Amino acid sequence: MNHTEATRAMLGTVQLAISAPSAQPFPVEAQVSEEDTYLVLSSPREVPPLPNPDPHQAMRDLMDFEPYPPGTICFREGHPLQILAVVHDLNDSPSWREEWISTVIRKILEECELRELSAIGLPVLGAMHGSLTPYRFGVMLREALRNLQPRYLRYLWIVLPEDTLLEERDRLVQALSAKK
Repeated sequence: MNHTEATRAMLGTVQLAISAPSAQPFPVEAQVSEEDTYLVLSSPREVPPLPNPDPHQAMRDLMDFEPYPPGTICFREGHPLQILAVVHDLNDSPSWREEWISTVIRKILEECELRELSAIGLPVLGAMHGSLTPYRFGVMLREALRNLQPRYLRYLWIVLPEDTLLEERDRLVQALSAKK
């Protein structure tokens, strides 16, 4: 199999597809992004001009901003819906914790059920900006899906970076298909 094709598997009633970002296997209604408490990781690389160039107001806005607690999710409406998974606190070292990632996975799946979403894209959280292995992520995702037993979610695209896809894909499938 070449690396542009998605590896597919079933977990309960959910069809899983594992591929690189450039090989989206099906349209998604929501796309998850790995995020930190101040939403810096998903910020655009180029900062658009401020609508109000008053530097004092900009400073007040920054001082009033409350960080999101690790283990939470927030949304940017649109199509697809953007789900920001807060799994990093850049003031901590390491910046991520397994319990935050496990909690976020559960919350994402629950939110998909509440919104009756059938297809989402989910990166291997904690791997891009942290050192969580795709295998460990797969174990957490498997447990969350088994515990939730989704009614609406039917397609889950697991996004692996192009540079680790060939190396990690089989281990991820192994974690997702394990009996325990």
